[in-house]
Order: sequence, then structure tokens, then C-alpha cells
Amino acid sequence: LKGAEAELDGKEEPTPQPADKTALREAIAKAKAAKETVKYQKATAEKKSAFDQALEQAEAVEQKADAEEAEIAEATAKLKGAEAELDGKENSTPNPQEPQEPQEPNPQEPQGDIILPLTPYVPPVEESIVAVVPPVKEEEIKDEKIALSSAEDLLKFNRLTKDLSKEEDKELVKQWIAQKLTAKDFIQKFSETGLKEFADDVATVFNDESRTNWYAKELSAIRLLNLMKGYEDGTFRGEREITGKEYITVLVRALGNTVEERKEDWFAPYKEAAEKAGLLRNVSFDLSKALSREEIALLSYNFLTREQDKPIMAKTALNVKDKSEITKEYQNAVAYLYEENILTGYEDGTYQPRKNVKRSEVLAIVYRLLKH
Repeated sequence: LKGAEAELDGKEEPTPQPADKTALREAIAKAKAAKETVKYQKATAEKKSAFDQALEQAEAVEQKADAEEAEIAEATAKLKGAEAELDGKENSTPNPQEPQEPQEPNPQEPQGDIILPLTPYVPPVEESIVAVVPPVKEEEIKDEKIALSSAEDLLKFNRLTKDLSKEEDKELVKQWIAQKLTAKDFIQKFSETGLKEFADDVATVFNDESRTNWYAKELSAIRLLNLMKGYEDGTFRGEREITGKEYITVLVRALGNTVEERKEDWFAPYKEAAEKAGLLRNVSFDLSKALSREEIALLSYNFLTREQDKPIMAKTALNVKDKSEITKEYQNAVAYLYEENILTGYEDGTYQPRKNVKRSEVLAIVYRLLKH
């Protein structure tokens, strides 16, 4: 009837615009990040169930093409309220009719000459890096249909998957681009075949790298996840040393934490996030200096055990020729990471704890930590 009446006036009926889902998408992204935190792990089963249900409902509304504003506002409010409950707070669900709080801006890359590398230090131990992927989760990935929301994302997807042969790997890349997958989940589910196919293309990304390098596969994966990058001249510089600040930045990104950039001190927000996550426990060395092998062992140990209430002790004694040269406070961290195949020594049976770490070694370490 309205259309017919509009025709009498020579006007077309305006096409209804879809409701804005920006706030809902941001709430979903924040909620997914919250599932990786300590507060979620320590929440009661009842609170976890309520949180998971609210997240599932919110995602359903976000996928609904004809969702109304009231429905979107209600799903957003319930999800925020469920997340607040994880902290033990009273339900702080906002009134859907009231204006929402402004969202924090997306963090930008830190200023300055900081290029984060990724790789553990040791000759290829690729067999120990491979982890078994739970079949149930693989099925979930295949069943879930992800639609990329922009032409830019589609171009990125096509560029990254042009050499991939497995549809499962392509779907994982799509989920990562759509921000529906954590770095840990991506590394644990991506196939060995996909890693090799990525490695074959590494020389086209970095002009100083080759697919025959022992860390080529790890480099390709870590670069895709934006945890470590190259330099403006197209190089990666795997032989360059890395500072403690740079490594902390990589670990914070690996956890999926976002930080707000500060022009006066780019590292400050990363340090605060690292402290909250327990990455700086018992750390007393200068993070601005090049990182040694025993120092990176402590930081990596903290990353693996960050959710534990008390230290985890290695089950076996560290068997390296230069054990006496390792600072006493770091010996358990080195031994534990040896047991977990995160760190390895040299062919002569030494660990060389005071030797500085290279970007190629850091790259492999981060990959193994996520694979673990």
C-alpha cells in the first residue's frame, strides 16, 4: 500500500537499510579473546555455560541478515553481561535502549625499528613440532561457513591460499582473516602439507630467505599471523639479535591481546599486558638489551605456565655439558622446555646459555610454544 501510494506521487519507496551490527561484532571479538584468559578458565561451570550460550546466540544474530536493531542490541547486552559475570561482578548488562560505551580503537603497530622474528633455536626438529589435531575440531571448521566481509579480505585470502592444496587449510586461513580463530588454534590445526606449501613461497616474501632454510615453514606461518614481520627493504634478517622488549611484544600478540598504542612509549602497553598475563614473573634482567638463551628460556617458560598457581618443575635433570654455566634461577625453565621439545641444545652437548638469540631462533620458539 505504501509503495502504491508513493507511486501516485512519482516517488519510489526507500529501501530499508540493514541494522548496524558494529557493536555486536566488537562484543563477539572481545568475548572470544576473553575465552583465552585466566578469568574464563577460573570461572564456575555455570558462568562458563552462560557465557558460551550468550556468545553462541550473539554469533547467530550476527549471521542473521534480517536481524532487527532491538534483537542486535539485546544480544550485545547479554554477551557483555555474561563476560562481566566471569570477573565475579554483578551482571552489568546495559539497557539496550541506552547508548553504548565507545569501543576502544584497534591497537596499531609499535613505532620504531622493531621487527619481530619467530623461530626456536636448534637444527630442524620438525617432527617434534607436529601436534595431533583433534578430529572433532577439524569437523567444526569444515561445517562452519565463514563469509569474508570485504573485497580487501577476499583479495588477501586469494593471495594467501593460491598455493594451498587442502580445502581444510584454506578454510583455516579464511577463519583467521575473519578473526574467528586464535593464533594458537591456527598453528595447531594447520596441516604439515600447508606449511610446506607456504615455505615454498617464502623467497617471494623475503628476498634474503629461502625455502631450504631450516626455519622456512615456521617463518611462513608466523608471518601470516602477523606475530613477526620483515623490514621495509624486503628482508627478514634471521641472523639479527632480538631484544627482550621485542620478544615480549611477540608473546603478547601470540596470546591474542590487544593494546592501545602510546606514542611516548610504544612498549609500555605491551609490558602492562605481559605483567597481567604473568609473562614477567621472576624477570629481573634488562629487556631493552639483546636476549640471551637462558633469558628467553625463562620468558618462554612463563608463557607456557602462565595460568598455573605454582611453578611447574621439570621431571628430569637437565643433561647438558655446560649446566653449571646456566644461572641457577633459570635452570628449571631450561630443563622444562627441554622436556617439552621447545628448546634444544647444540650438537656438542652444550646449551650455551649466555649466547644471544637470533630472530630465526625466536621464530621457531614461538611456533613451538603455540603448537604445544
